[in-house]
Amino acid sequence: MNKPIIFFSHSSADKLILKKLKEKFESKTGSTIEIFLSSDGQSIPLGRNWVHKIQESLNKAKVMIVFLTPNSIKSNWVYFESGFAYSKNIRVVPVGFLGIDLNLIAPPLSLLQGFNITSEEGFNNLIAIINKEFEYKHGLSFSNEDYNSVVALSSLDTKNTFGEGTSFIENIEIKLEKNKDFNEEQSKVYDDLTKYLTKHVLNCQLGEDAINFYGVSIYKSSGHFPEEIIFRIDPLIADENLPILFEAIKNIRNEGIKGLSIRFDFQKIIDRLKHIHKVTARFYKTEIKLGVNREFTFRDFNFFIENLMYFAASNIRRAEVYIKIILREDKICLSDIKDLFDLLIAREIIFINQDATYEDL
Repeated sequence: MNKPIIFFSHSSADKLILKKLKEKFESKTGSTIEIFLSSDGQSIPLGRNWVHKIQESLNKAKVMIVFLTPNSIKSNWVYFESGFAYSKNIRVVPVGFLGIDLNLIAPPLSLLQGFNITSEEGFNNLIAIINKEFEYKHGLSFSNEDYNSVVALSSLDTKNTFGEGTSFIENIEIKLEKNKDFNEEQSKVYDDLTKYLTKHVLNCQLGEDAINFYGVSIYKSSGHFPEEIIFRIDPLIADENLPILFEAIKNIRNEGIKGLSIRFDFQKIIDRLKHIHKVTARFYKTEIKLGVNREFTFRDFNFFIENLMYFAASNIRRAEVYIKIILREDKICLSDIKDLFDLLIAREIIFINQDATYEDL
């Protein structure tokens, strides 16, 4: 028997919160409900095919919950989704959330029966709606602790360090290689790095081969030639961590951060335009200039866009999209990276894979 489907319409800027709520909601309803998480249509230029996929998902839904937040009320996409759902006789329930009062929202959404979520009672109202709509008897079991754990993520969802693409960056990686980036023994460089970070970062977790602090892992490669020191950074709080790491790298790298490579790995749902003539056509009359081979230049750095490659015994598999940035100067402005990513998204150089599903978001 197919599960009934409800549709969470929201802004992708609230993605973390809604994903957490979805997980808790499914747990408290025994996974008897299937929930689709929608994107706001602004983070990535979606195109007609993606709109068609949204229409297909909405056609299967019985209820739509429209989460009206400071982010989503600025998005036209939730109004498109809710209007489409209403036209299909899908029950549309607007809810004021994260400080938005439904009573202050203009028609037509405010004309529909909804409520504000300001405590666990609001979350329990969602269960009550499902119980009534599908004749279930799930307990109204959201607690104050559940509510607080969800809304606590709102401060993280506001991070937008790298523009509209921030939500789709999976990982940031920097590698320092012996004889290229540093000449001393790996252990000496690692010790110097440890001393710097313990002085400038409040809470470090130190190990013989790894340094961890909030949003960052740094470790020495083992059995790798040439020897490397690898930095892995979560994009969520990269605006706070990258400046610290750049200063730390300046103290151990031969040329400061000039020539440093920074790799941005995107989630599986992101694809890229692969034909070079189509890529360069979209760079026409922008700040992006053609460089050597498949590299391009933008302000104070070079960059290229590729796919990670996985090597197996029988074949080579093309995997996730990444962008590598190579600094031309001993400085970097994070807003320049943001502007580049915004341009790549606006020109549809990187975009959502049409075969992606809402579960990938």
